[in-house]
Amino acid sequence: MFFLRMLLAAARSLRANFVRSILAILGIVIGVGTVISAMGVVEGATRDLVRDMSKVGSNVLWVRPGSTRRGGVTIASVKPLSPEDVDDMLDEPSVAAAAPEILRFDQIKYGAKNEYGQVVGTREEFFDVFSYEAASGRTLNRADTIARRRVAVLGSDMAKDLFDKRSPLGEQIRIARDAFTVVGVLKEKGVVGFANFDKQVYVPITRVMAMYNVRTLSQISVRGEDRYEMEETRSAAAAVLRRKHRLQLGESDDFTVTSQKEMFEQFSKMIRIMQSLFFAVSGISLIVGGFGIMNIMLVSVTERTREIGVRMAVGAYRGDIMAQFLGESSMICVVGAPLGIALGWFINRLVEIRLAPLKPILASDIVLIAVGVAIATGIVSGLYPAWRASRLNPVDALRYE
Repeated sequence: MFFLRMLLAAARSLRANFVRSILAILGIVIGVGTVISAMGVVEGATRDLVRDMSKVGSNVLWVRPGSTRRGGVTIASVKPLSPEDVDDMLDEPSVAAAAPEILRFDQIKYGAKNEYGQVVGTREEFFDVFSYEAASGRTLNRADTIARRRVAVLGSDMAKDLFDKRSPLGEQIRIARDAFTVVGVLKEKGVVGFANFDKQVYVPITRVMAMYNVRTLSQISVRGEDRYEMEETRSAAAAVLRRKHRLQLGESDDFTVTSQKEMFEQFSKMIRIMQSLFFAVSGISLIVGGFGIMNIMLVSVTERTREIGVRMAVGAYRGDIMAQFLGESSMICVVGAPLGIALGWFINRLVEIRLAPLKPILASDIVLIAVGVAIATGIVSGLYPAWRASRLNPVDALRYE
């Protein structure tokens, strides 16, 4: 009963000082909204990372030119990768499939529609490495590569963006200055790492070499024969490149082999950094909101000095005065928390729309944590003003003008 009376008194006091209360509530709304959106984005990114990595499979490696060491990438004596490197890797028993890749971003046009996406120059082995199947039509074949055919296979999103609900098969699209005939549309794959497979266009690597006048590879994707023997596959791929690049015993690799596990760790580290940054911003917002509550409550104590004196004169204990002001500071947070949750939900939906396919998560535990932090902020921020109010001398308070 006492607790209810305290809350009602706090509500009346806040209503009497409406503008001041709104300013204090606004700080909590921003703080809670930031916490909700930050945790939602981090949780969503983590979930998507685990899901997307599972799509690739645990038996995939990526080989890129340049040696990554502690502190950065070693540029000196970097040797490019070539399609011949892939052919030699395929001779290794532990390598089930390997595919060369040349990656370029370019405009993909169909009629009046113009989409910006990644052009992947590759061979037929690419679709074996990633277990990538055609939803309609076919994938690239060896004849496409040998004849340098102007044919293209579209990711599912690229097909929808260019053709809506029409069938793209047999239609012509333009990449750079060349026209390509669409021979296939792939099943939905999603985002893997930073690459949205569904937004890509796959063309024969020999055609890409001619289009962009390049002879070296961006990377090589390798699938191991046995996911439990990936170290053997890694060693085999590295041995091939060391032999091809004529590296002597003791010389460092001039290439980097990255496993799915290592890629997962890299992305997890990035997510943790992002999480720390978001939480720092959230913490600052709540601290600013807390100081706002404290300052407003201190002003309130000063303005209501006579009221405090009257209450003490008619028998109120110091604990009653302290409870009243703590109730007011907590009430600010109780009102601000739901509004902050609504703000966080709105930010998450905005992120989902603008940064698709990232989908932030608004889980119940996130909401409870945010509300708990908000109430704790209100209590901590109100402690000093409440203590100061409770320590006023009743006689001096009654004389205050």
